[in-house]
Amino acid sequence: MKDSNRLRASFEEFYDEWTRFLENPKLRYVSRSTDLLKSKAFLGIVSLGPAAIPLIVEKLPEQPLLHYALARITGIDFRRKFPEAFSERERAQLWISWWKKGEPVPTRQ
Repeated sequence: MKDSNRLRASFEEFYDEWTRFLENPKLRYVSRSTDLLKSKAFLGIVSLGPAAIPLIVEKLPEQPLLHYALARITGIDFRRKFPEAFSERERAQLWISWWKKGEPVPTRQ
């Protein structure tokens, strides 16, 4: 299997597991979105690194919380740059715009 196919398969596996985790009725009453990012599946998405960015951006419209994975991978924090974009969907849209502009992917130091 090619590396890109393996990456997509790993991403889809982590993503599916994470979305099932998010569907837990007990999580409906969680007040901090960061509490939703502690699952092994979310950390697995992040562990795929910069190569997974296109896959993450592809899923942003259906799962805006993925913007947290992009922030962890790239080190870019749109919450600080654009504090007026406070909804998860607004932040996801900032990432989609960033990706469409072809901005370089920063490397974390």
